Amino acid sequence: MKKLVVVLASVLLVFSTFALAYGNGRAPTENMVAQGIKALQRYSYVQTVEFDNYQLVPDENGEIREVFLYHGKLIEKGHVDLTTMSIEYTQEFYVNGTLLSKGYIKIENGKVIAGYKEENGNKVVLTKENAVQLTGYDLKVLPNELLKFEPLKVVRNPQRVVPKQTTISAVDRVLIGLGVKDGEFEYEITTANGQIWLVQVNGKGIPVRLENIPKDERHPKVVITIGA
Repeated sequence: MKKLVVVLASVLLVFSTFALAYGNGRAPTENMVAQGIKALQRYSYVQTVEFDNYQLVPDENGEIREVFLYHGKLIEKGHVDLTTMSIEYTQEFYVNGTLLSKGYIKIENGKVIAGYKEENGNKVVLTKENAVQLTGYDLKVLPNELLKFEPLKVVRNPQRVVPKQTTISAVDRVLIGLGVKDGEFEYEITTANGQIWLVQVNGKGIPVRLENIPKDERHPKVVITIGA
């Protein structure tokens, strides 16, 4: 009898564990995703922008045609802290796979420090005029202007959030709930200006990856990965 009670208790415990894991393994709601984006105030990121550059030239008949110039790639790595209104990032610009320039920008307490890195790793601070040319801002930045530098600004106020995956298998839900499998879910977000982004979030609705859907092949392709 005691053995039967132990067996039943064990079965009940296992069943309860799996039932709890199944409940915890569901995808975040659309509202959780929107709130998760807004709640993310401190994060590191890598942003990659790729594009093709063309030039309009007249042909022998006087008609205008597009001529491909180069493939550009911008890699930006940085850290954002909206609690202290600070951001720091480095940029690398490539043309047809060749590194052309390295730059860095740091904004802290409303002050902008901009410059570039030499091959030996030394940082060279730019003059005020060159810093303005590089960032588009003076050497002082108001808090609301800082948000223009932030990568997540593109999805901070989503107009529409739609899950790309509407169903999750029972096995996956249990594995996610137990922490055996990473719970990453994809949503399609439409912004106020009509841009569409594919956003991957974790089980709490916090974004971990963003990818834009360009309107056509002429628009840049942007991918942003988010870390702690």
